[in-house]
Amino acid sequence: MRSIRCVLVVLLACAGPPRTEADEASDLLAEARRAEAAGDLAGALERFGRVLEEWPESEAAISVAVRGADFVRRARYARVAGGRDIVAVADDLSVLEGLVGRYLTSSEIDVDLARQILRTDGVTPALLEAIARWAPIHPAASPGIVRREVVDAEGGRRGAYFVAVPDSYDPGARWPVLVYLHGTDGTEEIARASATSLARAFPGHLVVAPAADRLVGWGPNPHGLSRIESTIETVRREFAIDPDRIAITGYSMGGHGTWDYAIRHPSVPSAILPQAGTKLDTLKKGLLENLVGLPIRFLHGEADGLAPVSFAREMDAALQGAGVEHAYREFAGVGHLGFPQAEVSDALRWVAAARRPRLARRTWAYREPGRTLCDWIRVDQVGKVETFRLNYKDLAGAPLVEVEGYYEPVVVRARIEEGQVILEGERAKKVTILLHPSMVDLQKAVVVKSGGRVLFSRKVAADPGLVLESLRRDAGRPYRASVTVTLR
Repeated sequence: MRSIRCVLVVLLACAGPPRTEADEASDLLAEARRAEAAGDLAGALERFGRVLEEWPESEAAISVAVRGADFVRRARYARVAGGRDIVAVADDLSVLEGLVGRYLTSSEIDVDLARQILRTDGVTPALLEAIARWAPIHPAASPGIVRREVVDAEGGRRGAYFVAVPDSYDPGARWPVLVYLHGTDGTEEIARASATSLARAFPGHLVVAPAADRLVGWGPNPHGLSRIESTIETVRREFAIDPDRIAITGYSMGGHGTWDYAIRHPSVPSAILPQAGTKLDTLKKGLLENLVGLPIRFLHGEADGLAPVSFAREMDAALQGAGVEHAYREFAGVGHLGFPQAEVSDALRWVAAARRPRLARRTWAYREPGRTLCDWIRVDQVGKVETFRLNYKDLAGAPLVEVEGYYEPVVVRARIEEGQVILEGERAKKVTILLHPSMVDLQKAVVVKSGGRVLFSRKVAADPGLVLESLRRDAGRPYRASVTVTLR
Protein backbone atom coordinates (compact mmCIF):
# COMPACT_ATOMS: atom_id res chain seq x y z
CA MET A 1 0.00 0.00 0.00
CA ARG A 2 2.85 2.33 0.85
CA SER A 3 4.41 1.84 -2.61
CA ILE A 4 1.06 2.59 -4.29
CA ARG A 5 0.73 5.83 -2.33
CA CYS A 6 4.23 6.81 -3.37
CA VAL A 7 3.43 6.20 -7.02
CA LEU A 8 0.27 8.35 -6.74
CA VAL A 9 2.23 11.15 -5.13
CA VAL A 10 4.80 11.04 -7.94
CA LEU A 11 2.08 11.03 -10.63
CA LEU A 12 0.27 13.98 -9.07
CA ALA A 13 3.51 15.90 -8.81
CA CYS A 14 4.27 15.26 -12.48
CA ALA A 15 0.79 16.33 -13.52
CA GLY A 16 1.47 19.86 -12.27
CA PRO A 17 -1.13 22.40 -11.09
CA PRO A 18 -4.71 22.10 -12.40
CA ARG A 19 -5.45 23.95 -15.62
CA THR A 20 -7.49 27.14 -15.37
CA GLU A 21 -9.94 28.79 -17.76
CA ALA A 22 -7.24 31.34 -18.53
CA ASP A 23 -4.97 28.49 -19.66
CA GLU A 24 -7.68 27.08 -21.94
CA ALA A 25 -8.36 30.51 -23.42
CA SER A 26 -4.64 31.08 -24.07
CA ASP A 27 -4.29 27.68 -25.74
CA LEU A 28 -7.24 28.37 -28.04
CA LEU A 29 -5.88 31.81 -28.86
CA ALA A 30 -2.56 30.21 -29.81
CA GLU A 31 -4.41 27.73 -32.06
CA ALA A 32 -6.25 30.63 -33.72
CA ARG A 33 -3.01 32.47 -34.41
CA ARG A 34 -1.39 29.35 -35.87
CA ALA A 35 -4.38 28.80 -38.15
CA GLU A 36 -4.26 32.43 -39.25
CA ALA A 37 -0.52 32.20 -39.98
CA ALA A 38 -1.16 29.04 -42.04
CA GLY A 39 -3.75 30.84 -44.17
CA ASP A 40 -6.77 29.10 -42.59
CA LEU A 41 -8.77 32.28 -42.00
CA ALA A 42 -12.06 30.41 -41.55
CA GLY A 43 -10.63 28.20 -38.81
CA ALA A 44 -8.89 31.14 -37.20
CA LEU A 45 -12.06 33.25 -37.05
CA GLU A 46 -14.03 30.40 -35.47
CA ARG A 47 -11.39 30.01 -32.75
CA PHE A 48 -11.14 33.74 -32.12
CA GLY A 49 -14.95 33.76 -31.80
CA ARG A 50 -14.86 30.94 -29.26
CA VAL A 51 -12.37 32.86 -27.15
CA LEU A 52 -14.69 35.89 -27.14
CA GLU A 53 -17.80 33.88 -26.33
CA GLU A 54 -16.48 31.35 -23.81
CA TRP A 55 -13.95 33.49 -21.93
CA PRO A 56 -15.08 37.11 -22.49
CA GLU A 57 -13.18 38.50 -19.47
CA SER A 58 -9.89 36.72 -20.16
CA GLU A 59 -6.64 38.33 -21.29
CA ALA A 60 -6.95 36.24 -24.44
CA ALA A 61 -10.30 37.85 -25.26
CA ILE A 62 -8.84 41.30 -24.62
CA SER A 63 -6.03 40.57 -27.07
CA VAL A 64 -8.65 39.70 -29.70
CA ALA A 65 -10.71 42.80 -28.92
CA VAL A 66 -7.79 45.16 -29.56
CA ARG A 67 -7.90 44.14 -33.23
CA GLY A 68 -10.99 46.31 -33.63
CA ALA A 69 -14.76 46.13 -33.61
CA ASP A 70 -15.05 44.88 -37.19
CA PHE A 71 -12.70 41.96 -36.56
CA VAL A 72 -14.44 41.10 -33.29
CA ARG A 73 -17.82 41.05 -35.03
CA ARG A 74 -16.60 38.78 -37.81
CA ALA A 75 -15.12 36.42 -35.25
CA ARG A 76 -18.42 36.32 -33.36
CA TYR A 77 -20.28 35.67 -36.61
CA ALA A 78 -17.88 32.83 -37.44
CA ARG A 79 -18.47 31.26 -34.02
CA VAL A 80 -22.20 31.01 -34.81
CA ALA A 81 -22.45 30.84 -38.60
CA GLY A 82 -19.17 29.07 -39.45
CA GLY A 83 -15.90 30.56 -40.60
CA ARG A 84 -16.28 29.48 -44.24
CA ASP A 85 -19.58 31.33 -44.59
CA ILE A 86 -18.05 34.50 -43.19
CA VAL A 87 -15.03 34.28 -45.48
CA ALA A 88 -17.36 33.67 -48.45
CA VAL A 89 -19.28 36.93 -47.85
CA ALA A 90 -16.35 38.96 -46.50
CA ASP A 91 -16.50 41.58 -49.27
CA ASP A 92 -20.26 42.08 -48.90
CA LEU A 93 -20.56 41.72 -45.14
CA SER A 94 -20.76 45.41 -44.27
CA VAL A 95 -23.38 45.93 -47.01
CA LEU A 96 -25.39 42.96 -45.71
CA GLU A 97 -25.22 44.34 -42.16
CA GLY A 98 -26.63 47.62 -43.42
CA LEU A 99 -29.49 45.93 -45.29
CA VAL A 100 -30.43 43.76 -42.32
CA GLY A 101 -30.24 46.76 -40.01
CA ARG A 102 -32.59 48.79 -42.22
CA TYR A 103 -35.05 45.90 -42.41
CA LEU A 104 -35.11 45.26 -38.66
CA THR A 105 -35.38 48.92 -37.62
CA SER A 106 -37.79 50.31 -40.23
CA SER A 107 -41.25 51.29 -39.01
CA GLU A 108 -42.93 49.28 -41.78
CA ILE A 109 -42.07 45.87 -43.22
CA ASP A 110 -40.13 46.38 -46.46
CA VAL A 111 -40.80 43.34 -48.64
CA ASP A 112 -38.43 44.45 -51.41
CA LEU A 113 -35.61 44.93 -48.91
CA ALA A 114 -36.24 41.45 -47.49
CA ARG A 115 -35.97 39.98 -50.99
CA GLN A 116 -32.70 41.83 -51.57
CA ILE A 117 -31.27 40.41 -48.35
CA LEU A 118 -32.34 36.87 -49.16
CA ARG A 119 -30.83 37.08 -52.67
CA THR A 120 -27.39 38.02 -51.31
CA ASP A 121 -24.84 35.28 -51.97
CA GLY A 122 -23.76 33.38 -48.88
CA VAL A 123 -26.69 34.40 -46.67
CA THR A 124 -27.63 31.71 -44.17
CA PRO A 125 -30.09 31.64 -41.27
CA ALA A 126 -27.21 31.48 -38.77
CA LEU A 127 -25.52 34.53 -40.32
CA LEU A 128 -28.76 36.56 -40.19
CA GLU A 129 -29.15 35.67 -36.52
CA ALA A 130 -25.54 36.66 -35.82
CA ILE A 131 -25.94 40.05 -37.54
CA ALA A 132 -29.10 40.79 -35.57
CA ARG A 133 -27.27 39.92 -32.37
CA TRP A 134 -23.98 41.79 -32.83
CA ALA A 135 -24.07 44.29 -35.70
CA PRO A 136 -24.35 48.00 -34.80
CA ILE A 137 -27.68 48.37 -36.60
CA HIS A 138 -29.19 51.07 -34.36
CA PRO A 139 -28.35 54.77 -34.46
CA ALA A 140 -26.39 56.51 -31.73
CA ALA A 141 -28.37 58.26 -29.00
CA SER A 142 -27.36 61.11 -26.73
CA PRO A 143 -27.28 60.24 -23.02
CA GLY A 144 -29.94 61.66 -20.72
CA ILE A 145 -33.73 61.70 -20.69
CA VAL A 146 -35.06 61.54 -24.25
CA ARG A 147 -38.69 62.11 -25.30
CA ARG A 148 -39.88 60.02 -28.24
CA GLU A 149 -43.29 59.82 -29.89
CA VAL A 150 -45.29 56.67 -30.50
CA VAL A 151 -48.43 55.91 -32.50
CA ASP A 152 -50.74 53.28 -31.01
CA ALA A 153 -51.40 50.36 -33.34
CA GLU A 154 -55.00 50.25 -32.03
CA GLY A 155 -56.90 53.52 -32.27
CA GLY A 156 -54.06 55.46 -33.89
CA ARG A 157 -53.56 57.81 -30.92
CA ARG A 158 -50.26 59.64 -30.73
CA GLY A 159 -48.43 59.66 -27.43
CA ALA A 160 -45.03 59.95 -25.86
CA TYR A 161 -42.58 57.82 -23.98
CA PHE A 162 -39.42 58.80 -22.16
CA VAL A 163 -36.23 56.80 -22.17
CA ALA A 164 -33.26 57.32 -19.90
CA VAL A 165 -30.18 56.65 -22.05
CA PRO A 166 -27.09 55.65 -20.03
CA ASP A 167 -23.97 57.83 -20.23
CA SER A 168 -22.07 54.82 -21.57
CA TYR A 169 -24.70 53.87 -24.18
CA ASP A 170 -23.12 52.15 -27.19
CA PRO A 171 -25.38 51.00 -30.06
CA GLY A 172 -22.88 48.23 -30.77
CA ALA A 173 -23.77 46.57 -27.45
CA ARG A 174 -27.13 45.20 -26.25
CA TRP A 175 -28.74 46.98 -23.29
CA PRO A 176 -31.24 45.72 -20.69
CA VAL A 177 -34.57 47.54 -20.50
CA LEU A 178 -36.72 48.44 -17.50
CA VAL A 179 -40.26 49.54 -18.43
CA TYR A 180 -42.25 51.53 -15.84
CA LEU A 181 -46.02 52.11 -16.15
CA HIS A 182 -47.41 55.00 -14.08
CA GLY A 183 -50.71 55.09 -12.21
CA THR A 184 -54.04 56.82 -12.87
CA ASP A 185 -53.87 60.52 -13.75
CA GLY A 186 -50.29 60.11 -14.84
CA THR A 187 -48.92 62.78 -17.15
CA GLU A 188 -45.88 63.22 -19.37
CA GLU A 189 -44.25 65.03 -16.47
CA ILE A 190 -44.81 62.04 -14.20
CA ALA A 191 -43.49 59.65 -16.86
CA ARG A 192 -40.36 61.80 -17.27
CA ALA A 193 -39.83 61.99 -13.51
CA SER A 194 -40.23 58.20 -13.21
CA ALA A 195 -37.61 57.59 -15.90
CA THR A 196 -35.26 60.06 -14.22
CA SER A 197 -35.64 58.49 -10.78
CA LEU A 198 -35.23 54.88 -11.91
CA ALA A 199 -32.26 55.78 -14.10
CA ARG A 200 -30.35 56.84 -10.98
CA ALA A 201 -30.94 53.41 -9.45
CA PHE A 202 -30.25 51.49 -12.68
CA PRO A 203 -27.59 53.43 -14.63
CA GLY A 204 -26.80 50.44 -16.85
CA HIS A 205 -30.37 50.11 -18.13
CA LEU A 206 -32.47 51.83 -20.74
CA VAL A 207 -35.34 52.95 -18.49
CA VAL A 208 -38.53 53.39 -20.51
CA ALA A 209 -41.57 55.25 -19.14
CA PRO A 210 -44.51 55.71 -21.52
CA ALA A 211 -47.30 58.18 -20.80
CA ALA A 212 -50.80 56.74 -21.03
CA ASP A 213 -53.70 58.55 -22.66
CA ARG A 214 -55.51 60.00 -19.61
CA LEU A 215 -58.94 58.84 -20.82
CA VAL A 216 -57.80 55.37 -21.91
CA GLY A 217 -55.27 54.18 -19.33
CA TRP A 218 -53.26 50.98 -19.86
CA GLY A 219 -56.11 48.55 -20.43
CA PRO A 220 -57.59 45.98 -20.35
CA ASN A 221 -59.23 47.80 -23.27
CA PRO A 222 -57.24 47.23 -26.48
CA HIS A 223 -56.51 50.93 -26.98
CA GLY A 224 -54.80 51.29 -23.61
CA LEU A 225 -52.91 48.04 -23.97
CA SER A 226 -51.80 49.16 -27.43
CA ARG A 227 -49.81 52.05 -25.91
CA ILE A 228 -47.64 49.53 -24.02
CA GLU A 229 -47.32 47.27 -27.07
CA SER A 230 -46.44 50.12 -29.44
CA THR A 231 -43.92 51.61 -27.01
CA ILE A 232 -42.03 48.35 -26.59
CA GLU A 233 -42.03 47.72 -30.34
CA THR A 234 -40.77 51.24 -31.02
CA VAL A 235 -38.00 50.89 -28.43
CA ARG A 236 -36.93 47.64 -30.12
CA ARG A 237 -36.48 49.50 -33.42
CA GLU A 238 -34.87 52.66 -32.08
CA PHE A 239 -32.45 51.35 -29.45
CA ALA A 240 -29.93 48.53 -29.15
CA ILE A 241 -31.76 46.48 -26.55
CA ASP A 242 -31.12 43.04 -25.12
CA PRO A 243 -34.36 41.22 -26.07
CA ASP A 244 -33.87 38.78 -23.19
CA ARG A 245 -33.76 41.60 -20.61
CA ILE A 246 -37.07 43.49 -20.88
CA ALA A 247 -38.39 43.83 -17.32
CA ILE A 248 -41.79 45.45 -16.69
CA THR A 249 -43.13 47.04 -13.52
CA GLY A 250 -45.98 49.42 -12.79
CA TYR A 251 -47.84 51.04 -9.92
CA SER A 252 -51.61 51.14 -9.35
CA MET A 253 -53.13 51.40 -12.84
CA GLY A 254 -49.62 50.59 -14.08
CA GLY A 255 -49.76 47.37 -12.08
CA HIS A 256 -53.00 46.43 -13.85
CA GLY A 257 -51.33 47.23 -17.17
CA THR A 258 -48.35 45.05 -16.30
CA TRP A 259 -50.63 42.05 -15.72
CA ASP A 260 -52.70 42.71 -18.87
CA TYR A 261 -49.62 43.00 -21.06
CA ALA A 262 -47.85 39.95 -19.62
CA ILE A 263 -50.88 37.69 -19.98
CA ARG A 264 -51.20 38.63 -23.66
CA HIS A 265 -47.44 38.71 -24.34
CA PRO A 266 -45.95 36.17 -21.91
CA SER A 267 -42.92 35.52 -24.11
CA VAL A 268 -41.70 39.15 -24.11
CA PRO A 269 -40.88 40.14 -20.49
CA SER A 270 -37.89 38.77 -18.63
CA ALA A 271 -39.87 39.32 -15.39
CA ILE A 272 -42.78 41.41 -14.09
CA LEU A 273 -43.38 43.34 -10.85
CA PRO A 274 -46.94 44.72 -10.51
CA GLN A 275 -47.30 47.02 -7.48
CA ALA A 276 -50.61 48.00 -5.85
CA GLY A 277 -52.46 47.07 -9.01
CA THR A 278 -53.78 43.54 -9.28
CA LYS A 279 -57.25 42.52 -10.38
CA LEU A 280 -58.42 39.16 -11.69
CA ASP A 281 -61.20 40.15 -14.07
CA THR A 282 -63.31 37.72 -16.08
CA LEU A 283 -61.19 37.98 -19.23
CA LYS A 284 -58.01 37.00 -17.38
CA LYS A 285 -59.56 33.81 -16.05
CA GLY A 286 -58.57 30.86 -18.17
CA LEU A 287 -55.48 32.70 -19.45
CA LEU A 288 -53.23 32.57 -16.38
CA GLU A 289 -51.52 29.39 -17.55
CA ASN A 290 -49.79 31.59 -20.14
CA LEU A 291 -47.63 32.91 -17.30
CA VAL A 292 -46.03 29.55 -16.45
CA GLY A 293 -42.26 30.03 -16.52
CA LEU A 294 -42.34 33.85 -16.32
CA PRO A 295 -40.60 35.20 -13.18
CA ILE A 296 -43.28 37.10 -11.20
CA ARG A 297 -43.38 39.11 -7.99
CA PHE A 298 -46.22 41.40 -6.94
CA LEU A 299 -46.73 43.73 -3.99
CA HIS A 300 -49.88 44.99 -2.29
CA GLY A 301 -50.90 46.87 0.83
CA GLU A 302 -53.23 45.08 3.21
CA ALA A 303 -55.14 48.32 3.95
CA ASP A 304 -55.36 49.55 0.33
CA GLY A 305 -58.58 51.54 -0.07
CA LEU A 306 -58.27 52.13 -3.82
CA ALA A 307 -57.29 48.66 -5.04
CA PRO A 308 -58.70 46.28 -2.40
CA VAL A 309 -56.28 43.63 -1.17
CA SER A 310 -58.90 40.99 -1.97
CA PHE A 311 -57.98 41.46 -5.65
CA ALA A 312 -54.35 40.56 -4.99
CA ARG A 313 -55.27 37.63 -2.75
CA GLU A 314 -57.60 36.26 -5.42
CA MET A 315 -54.81 36.54 -8.01
CA ASP A 316 -52.39 34.80 -5.65
CA ALA A 317 -54.78 31.85 -5.24
CA ALA A 318 -55.59 31.71 -8.96
CA LEU A 319 -51.91 31.66 -9.93
CA GLN A 320 -51.32 28.79 -7.53
CA GLY A 321 -54.25 26.93 -9.06
CA ALA A 322 -52.84 27.46 -12.57
CA GLY A 323 -49.40 26.15 -11.54
CA VAL A 324 -47.71 29.54 -11.98
CA GLU A 325 -44.73 30.04 -9.67
CA HIS A 326 -44.65 33.53 -8.17
CA ALA A 327 -43.93 35.52 -5.02
CA TYR A 328 -46.65 37.66 -3.42
CA ARG A 329 -45.77 40.18 -0.71
CA GLU A 330 -48.52 41.81 1.33
CA PHE A 331 -47.67 44.72 3.64
CA ALA A 332 -49.70 44.69 6.86
CA GLY A 333 -51.36 48.01 7.72
CA VAL A 334 -50.12 49.69 4.54
CA GLY A 335 -52.51 51.42 2.14
CA HIS A 336 -52.23 52.28 -1.53
CA LEU A 337 -49.03 54.21 -0.88
CA GLY A 338 -46.17 53.90 1.57
CA PHE A 339 -44.65 50.50 0.76
CA PRO A 340 -41.41 49.86 2.69
CA GLN A 341 -38.73 51.40 0.49
CA ALA A 342 -36.12 48.75 1.25
CA GLU A 343 -38.43 45.97 0.06
CA VAL A 344 -39.48 47.88 -3.04
CA SER A 345 -35.83 48.53 -3.91
CA ASP A 346 -35.01 44.85 -3.46
CA ALA A 347 -37.93 43.84 -5.70
CA LEU A 348 -36.87 46.35 -8.37
CA ARG A 349 -33.30 45.02 -8.32
CA TRP A 350 -34.71 41.52 -8.73
CA VAL A 351 -36.92 42.35 -11.71
CA ALA A 352 -34.19 44.42 -13.41
CA ALA A 353 -31.65 41.59 -13.14
CA ALA A 354 -33.89 38.84 -14.55
CA ARG A 355 -33.10 37.17 -17.86
CA ARG A 356 -35.88 35.73 -20.03
CA PRO A 357 -35.88 31.94 -19.99
CA ARG A 358 -36.25 29.88 -23.17
CA LEU A 359 -39.09 27.52 -22.33
CA ALA A 360 -39.40 23.96 -23.56
CA ARG A 361 -43.03 24.04 -22.43
CA ARG A 362 -45.41 26.77 -23.52
CA THR A 363 -49.15 27.32 -23.13
CA TRP A 364 -50.92 29.86 -25.29
CA ALA A 365 -54.51 30.69 -24.39
CA TYR A 366 -56.40 33.66 -25.79
CA ARG A 367 -59.91 35.07 -26.10
CA GLU A 368 -59.33 37.83 -28.65
CA PRO A 369 -59.44 36.56 -32.27
CA GLY A 370 -56.42 38.56 -33.44
CA ARG A 371 -53.97 37.29 -30.84
CA THR A 372 -53.00 34.04 -32.54
CA LEU A 373 -49.20 34.07 -32.07
CA CYS A 374 -47.11 33.55 -28.94
CA ASP A 375 -43.42 32.66 -29.00
CA TRP A 376 -43.23 29.44 -31.04
CA ILE A 377 -46.99 28.71 -31.22
CA ARG A 378 -49.33 30.12 -33.86
CA VAL A 379 -52.99 29.20 -34.19
CA ASP A 380 -54.02 29.31 -37.85
CA GLN A 381 -57.57 28.05 -37.51
CA VAL A 382 -59.96 27.58 -34.61
CA GLY A 383 -62.74 25.07 -34.25
CA LYS A 384 -66.29 25.88 -33.32
CA VAL A 385 -66.27 28.73 -30.80
CA GLU A 386 -69.00 30.98 -29.46
CA THR A 387 -68.26 34.69 -29.50
CA PHE A 388 -69.53 37.72 -27.62
CA ARG A 389 -69.27 41.50 -28.08
CA LEU A 390 -67.64 43.53 -25.33
CA ASN A 391 -68.05 47.31 -25.09
CA TYR A 392 -65.20 49.15 -23.41
CA LYS A 393 -65.57 52.62 -21.92
CA ASP A 394 -62.88 55.18 -21.29
CA LEU A 395 -61.98 56.38 -17.79
CA ALA A 396 -64.65 59.10 -18.01
CA GLY A 397 -67.34 56.52 -18.76
CA ALA A 398 -67.75 57.35 -22.45
CA PRO A 399 -67.93 54.55 -25.07
CA LEU A 400 -64.46 53.70 -26.37
CA VAL A 401 -64.44 50.56 -28.51
CA GLU A 402 -66.41 47.37 -29.12
CA VAL A 403 -64.45 44.13 -29.53
CA GLU A 404 -65.23 40.50 -30.23
CA GLY A 405 -64.17 37.77 -27.85
CA TYR A 406 -64.50 34.03 -27.27
CA TYR A 407 -66.63 32.77 -24.39
CA GLU A 408 -64.12 29.97 -23.90
CA PRO A 409 -60.42 30.55 -24.60
CA VAL A 410 -58.61 28.90 -27.48
CA VAL A 411 -55.77 26.93 -25.87
CA VAL A 412 -52.64 25.21 -27.17
CA ARG A 413 -50.25 23.44 -24.81
CA ALA A 414 -46.94 22.55 -26.41
CA ARG A 415 -43.78 21.01 -25.02
CA ILE A 416 -40.48 19.70 -26.33
CA GLU A 417 -39.89 16.22 -24.95
CA GLU A 418 -37.00 13.95 -26.00
CA GLY A 419 -36.56 15.93 -29.20
CA GLN A 420 -40.24 15.71 -30.15
CA VAL A 421 -43.04 18.31 -30.12
CA ILE A 422 -46.07 17.26 -28.07
CA LEU A 423 -49.30 19.22 -28.57
CA GLU A 424 -52.63 19.46 -26.80
CA GLY A 425 -55.38 21.77 -27.97
CA GLU A 426 -58.76 23.12 -26.93
CA ARG A 427 -60.80 24.77 -29.69
CA ALA A 428 -57.63 25.06 -31.81
CA LYS A 429 -57.90 23.24 -35.13
CA LYS A 430 -54.79 24.12 -37.15
CA VAL A 431 -51.54 25.03 -35.42
CA THR A 432 -48.09 26.05 -36.66
CA ILE A 433 -45.01 25.33 -34.56
CA LEU A 434 -41.94 27.54 -35.16
CA LEU A 435 -38.63 25.73 -34.71
CA HIS A 436 -34.99 26.49 -33.98
CA PRO A 437 -31.98 24.12 -33.67
CA SER A 438 -31.87 24.92 -29.94
CA MET A 439 -35.29 23.24 -29.64
CA VAL A 440 -35.04 20.19 -31.89
CA ASP A 441 -32.45 18.70 -34.24
CA LEU A 442 -33.37 20.10 -37.64
CA GLN A 443 -30.92 17.71 -39.33
CA LYS A 444 -33.31 14.89 -38.45
CA ALA A 445 -37.00 14.29 -38.99
CA VAL A 446 -39.17 16.58 -36.89
CA VAL A 447 -41.81 14.61 -35.01
CA VAL A 448 -45.04 16.24 -33.80
CA LYS A 449 -47.50 14.26 -31.70
CA SER A 450 -50.89 14.88 -30.14
CA GLY A 451 -52.93 12.47 -28.05
CA GLY A 452 -50.41 9.70 -28.72
CA ARG A 453 -50.77 10.06 -32.51
CA VAL A 454 -47.98 11.15 -34.83
CA LEU A 455 -49.22 14.17 -36.80
CA PHE A 456 -45.95 14.94 -38.59
CA SER A 457 -42.65 13.12 -39.07
CA ARG A 458 -40.18 14.31 -41.69
CA LYS A 459 -37.30 16.69 -42.21
CA VAL A 460 -38.08 20.34 -42.69
CA ALA A 461 -36.02 22.86 -44.65
CA ALA A 462 -34.64 26.02 -43.14
CA ASP A 463 -36.44 29.15 -44.30
CA PRO A 464 -34.30 32.32 -44.30
CA GLY A 465 -37.47 34.36 -44.86
CA LEU A 466 -38.92 33.03 -41.61
CA VAL A 467 -35.66 33.92 -39.86
CA LEU A 468 -35.94 37.54 -41.02
CA GLU A 469 -39.62 37.70 -40.07
CA SER A 470 -39.05 36.32 -36.58
CA LEU A 471 -35.95 38.49 -35.98
CA ARG A 472 -37.98 41.59 -36.79
CA ARG A 473 -40.63 40.52 -34.32
CA ASP A 474 -38.15 39.55 -31.57
CA ALA A 475 -34.40 39.46 -32.18
CA GLY A 476 -33.97 37.09 -29.25
CA ARG A 477 -36.38 34.50 -30.63
CA PRO A 478 -35.32 33.66 -34.20
CA TYR A 479 -36.91 30.64 -35.86
CA ARG A 480 -35.60 28.76 -38.87
CA ALA A 481 -38.35 26.33 -39.83
CA SER A 482 -42.01 25.63 -39.20
CA VAL A 483 -44.44 22.73 -39.13
CA THR A 484 -48.23 23.08 -39.52
CA VAL A 485 -50.54 20.36 -38.21
CA THR A 486 -54.24 19.82 -37.81
CA LEU A 487 -55.55 18.84 -34.38
CA ARG A 488 -58.62 16.70 -33.87
